Amino acid sequence: WGFDVIIGSDIVYEDSSVKPLWNCVLRLLSLRAESQFILAFEDRFIGLRAKLLASANAAGLTCEDVAVASFCAGISDASPDRTQRGDGSTSNLDFGIQLSPGSGDWRKMSLLIFQRANAETCR
Repeated sequence: WGFDVIIGSDIVYEDSSVKPLWNCVLRLLSLRAESQFILAFEDRFIGLRAKLLASANAAGLTCEDVAVASFCAGISDASPDRTQRGDGSTSNLDFGIQLSPGSGDWRKMSLLIFQRANAETCR
């Protein structure tokens, strides 16, 4: 049993969340070769990305890194901190918090696509 696809976004902010993340993913992700955990990720703290990738590798997962901007050709020059409303007006996206050193710029986000390295041997 398990899920063939798990999607997460903005769920890893600090070192202490990496190990529990992999514990959860490995329990919930099915053993099928095509199963994937897709994580939208921005490296907000120095070293977090490296730790995330190293611990995924140690857990038996491979990773493909896809830049979110690669999906958005033609709109990459749009301001990352403004959104367009249905009536054509724009508004600032301000949630009252400062994430640092993360930029909040969607063009710097990655989709990290993880799969089991040896899915056949996991069965």
